[in-house]
Amino acid sequence: MKIALCFSGKLDEWKSCTDSVIQNIIGPLKPDIFLSTWDDEDYKHFSNYYKPKKINISNYEETKPAIKNLISDCSQEISPGLLPMLYNMHACNRLYNSYSRSNKIKYDLIIRLRPDILVLEQIKKHEIEDCIKNKLIRLPYFESNNIYNHEEELKKEFAFSFVYDKASLPNQVNDQLAIGPPEEMEKYMCASNKIREAIHFLWDEGYPEYMLKVPESVFTTHLNLNNCRYKQLTGSNNFGNIRTKLARHD
Repeated sequence: MKIALCFSGKLDEWKSCTDSVIQNIIGPLKPDIFLSTWDDEDYKHFSNYYKPKKINISNYEETKPAIKNLISDCSQEISPGLLPMLYNMHACNRLYNSYSRSNKIKYDLIIRLRPDILVLEQIKKHEIEDCIKNKLIRLPYFESNNIYNHEEELKKEFAFSFVYDKASLPNQVNDQLAIGPPEEMEKYMCASNKIREAIHFLWDEGYPEYMLKVPESVFTTHLNLNNCRYKQLTGSNNFGNIRTKLARHD
């Protein structure tokens, strides 16, 4: 099985994550590695350590006009981190596709991972097989006990009792890790092409304004609008997700 591991985004505390990523991703799965990040990040040391097949290093100020143009027709305020995240995901998708074509390699599975995430347990073999067989992606779900019901909340609005108690969409995704076959991961990795449609949908359908500022809400809406089938990437944490942890600077 050929696997591509796409690191994308800011590197931040990536060094704190290396042992867990080696133990639970790279060691068992032996993927080809790709990286897309910014030129003010520690990408040289990162590349020396992980030895990616290809890298993309961008200057944020130079790419800012193109990034802003992704939602040029959207007046709504969104999370400032959403578009840069999507930019690097898309760039990393181009990297592995280019490498695949040049080297006549067909990848069976694509893994996208934030560089600053500790992966504390292995991905289950049967979930990898399920992704490939049934052409779907798996990813952790957003961890919340407060789930939004759009139809019920609209009824409250019409009854003048609408309360914006910040809730998550049903099966709202976590945007730090995902696995799937190339065809479905294309919808995930290239979300920047259609993210404006998700923003317009949330606004036009009367979803709470705060959801536009939650990257996971917008991203989940994008996946649903584009018929991207997904399931939970399961594990042993309290929400049934694979155990991961964001590395933070102390």
